[in-house]
Amino acid sequence: MCAPRKSLATGKTKTQKVKIPKNQKCSYRFHKSLDDLKLKKVKVESCSSTCDANACDNAMDYMECPSSCHKTCKNRNFHTNDVSKVYVKNTGTKGYGLFATRNIKKDEFVIAFTGDVISTKEYGKRIRGYKKSKKFPYVYQAGPFFIDATERGNSAKFANYACNFNMRTEKWQLDGKLEGFVALGFFAERRIRKGEELTIDYNYDEDESRKIKCLCQHPNCSGRMGRALANRRG
Repeated sequence: MCAPRKSLATGKTKTQKVKIPKNQKCSYRFHKSLDDLKLKKVKVESCSSTCDANACDNAMDYMECPSSCHKTCKNRNFHTNDVSKVYVKNTGTKGYGLFATRNIKKDEFVIAFTGDVISTKEYGKRIRGYKKSKKFPYVYQAGPFFIDATERGNSAKFANYACNFNMRTEKWQLDGKLEGFVALGFFAERRIRKGEELTIDYNYDEDESRKIKCLCQHPNCSGRMGRALANRRG
């Protein structure tokens, strides 16, 4: 169980309450609504290399090695679910944020974004409920599914947006999970120092009708979250 500790207020809104997870080792829980889809499960073969993160055949294709791989395998970040590199604290103006407990090397795995894996239909139902109860949703799309960490998830959901983000989001396939599902992992975009706030790019297009002020305070801050379509890469 990923039972939350005492609810704490955040600076994001006057009514918003944030629950900091007590058990950071919680992983993915697939919602019962997905059973009706009758999807097959992904089968990832053991790699033929020494499973070095830079040489592993599976890692090159963004697939995590299965449990049948040898004990020295280094391509098991999502299974290991190591959360020792991060902690949560109040940032003041931005509410709660995620911070590094130690120095983190460039390209190093930091933490996975975990929670309930739900269908599009269940996503719509939950979003309506969160809006009605004035809860801030922590939801990311994961292939044709969504990962909802609002009520159940680890501290990855507290990673704030920043124009000069220091973590990137990667999509990985996991052995034994439903076809189409992609796990979301945060990896260091550059070298990160101990105590530094861990930030990401929310990766959405800027909505001219609903501009959201950016509070990252970087010297080159654009002033608002999101990017104009003309400025997007790819």
